[in-house]
Amino acid sequence: MRYQISEQGIVSLKIYNLLGQEVKLLLEKKQAPGVYSLKWNGMNNLGLSVPSGVYFLSIEVKNDKGVVFSQIKKMTLLR
Repeated sequence: MRYQISEQGIVSLKIYNLLGQEVKLLLEKKQAPGVYSLKWNGMNNLGLSVPSGVYFLSIEVKNDKGVVFSQIKKMTLLR
């Protein structure tokens, strides 16, 4: 997964299932502007493998002024 941020901020990347339940917290840290890449290994927060299916990636960036940018991307996991 590739993402780009235009301002420094706290970046939160989370994966949700079709029921809206958080499956995996991929990242939550302060990052500088730039293009980043991240891989999901198909495991949930408990370290268990999740089934094939449709998932949603939530990208949220909160800058130093408290402004939040968010985006949701649909993705399919195939095993």
